[in-house]
Amino acid sequence: MTEEFTQREFRFIVVNGPNTAEDPGVRTAIRKQAARDVVAARKKVGNRSRVNVGQYPEFDALGVLQGLGKGRNLGSIKSAGLDTEPSTEATQAIVWKRLGQYDRVSQPSVRTQPVRVLPSPLAVNPTNGYEALRAKYSFDISDLSNLTMFSISRSTIAAITRNSDLLYTLPGKQNASYLSLVPARQGHKPYLDAVIECVIAKARSAFSPPNAGFAMRVMKLHTRALRAIQQAVGDEKASRDADLLCAVQMLSLYEIFLSGKPSAFIHHVNGSANLMRHRLPSSFTTPYEQMLFLAHVGLAHSEAFYKGEECYLTQPEWISLYESLAEETSDLTDRSPVVIRMRIALLHSPGMIAATSRALSSKGQCDPDTLLALELKTRELHQDVLDCIEEYKDRLLRTTLTGRPEKQSATGREALGSALECLGLYKRMLAALSEPDRLVLEVECQAVALTILQMSEQPLGRQSWVHTGIEHGVALAIQETRKSWEEDLCDQSWLEQRLASRKRWHIFRGHLMQG
Repeated sequence: MTEEFTQREFRFIVVNGPNTAEDPGVRTAIRKQAARDVVAARKKVGNRSRVNVGQYPEFDALGVLQGLGKGRNLGSIKSAGLDTEPSTEATQAIVWKRLGQYDRVSQPSVRTQPVRVLPSPLAVNPTNGYEALRAKYSFDISDLSNLTMFSISRSTIAAITRNSDLLYTLPGKQNASYLSLVPARQGHKPYLDAVIECVIAKARSAFSPPNAGFAMRVMKLHTRALRAIQQAVGDEKASRDADLLCAVQMLSLYEIFLSGKPSAFIHHVNGSANLMRHRLPSSFTTPYEQMLFLAHVGLAHSEAFYKGEECYLTQPEWISLYESLAEETSDLTDRSPVVIRMRIALLHSPGMIAATSRALSSKGQCDPDTLLALELKTRELHQDVLDCIEEYKDRLLRTTLTGRPEKQSATGREALGSALECLGLYKRMLAALSEPDRLVLEVECQAVALTILQMSEQPLGRQSWVHTGIEHGVALAIQETRKSWEEDLCDQSWLEQRLASRKRWHIFRGHLMQG
């Protein structure tokens, strides 16, 4: 054994308990081992003055938008300056082949992220309310705030089922989540108390080594919570209580930890929607109630999309409520006006997809006036998305010119991705409804899809797989069905063109639903 190999060999160190080792040599060896990867990365050429290993650089939204060209000219592919030829290499570099799959190219492996192993649940001297519960399970409910973000859906469960490592990227706090207000609600309603303990215990179990006894305990808590909810739902007064809506929404969080079929998750989301409609928009007046509404918007959209129906939140009274929650702040948030406008355009997309399918399902015999009305509505929504993207770009330019560039938050990245996804969908709908514009629109549609895929080259955060999977599912559906949408049918009759359009749309929607 050479001297060089002896110096580099791995040393096994036995640590008895949580106390710091007394031997200075051992302590030095531990520090060197912990910093080994960081030191190696910093020694690489070009790595000086860059972010530390394990930290995520900011997403460059302005760069993406400048690559697309001026927002209102996104309808013109020449102004976008993008190569619209099929990019096999670019597509192969994307690991996201289907909705929700984890991108191991653009993000560090989840295995490299620190996994918090919680201490065993021990009996403690109870204090009062929520603090006693948190001490009992060594877990804070607000650590699940990321599970309330806009893009959480049944596809999140599907992704975790395929790759359980993704579960460890989800814990984290958000100030804008209703979960930050849950501790103050402890002790108000028995059914909410039961659900809070149930969800905390399940999260504690999911992030800890397997324990059959504790798992059984969690199941009993879940059963108790479901019974309490059933009793409250049957009470007319309780059914209008915000705490009941909160409890049902929290039960959907519980289901995210159960890999497999999302049927129970869907059941709780539908239950939340029923309670929302039962309460009416005018009853969401307190910050607590408004946060519950905001947490439901993304779930309502995704369920409408998967069911192929119009989202009930597109009704004028719900849209008015959503718009009334807008708050202009220095940083982009879920309540920023531009974000809300982007998401309102997205809320309309499931209903417009369903309407397009109905209009094209009559084998070319649909009333031309109906088709025209649908086309005009689609063009209006298409323009709304373009205006939102332009407004977002202007905001970024404005903050850059003032010398204080806006930090590109996860909300901004998610909103931009959703806007581009929505733009691609509306362009495809217009191409299906307007045969004379189809070839030009398809070129633009492919440019948007390629941009979405290229955005994966930008730095992404730990939870970004939740929304980038949906974006990539739409982008790949557009790319995979490209050939039939580029066929020139100008020499065929109107009826033949309409039948071809119906077939193309049916295939595209099939790809979309498979994602």
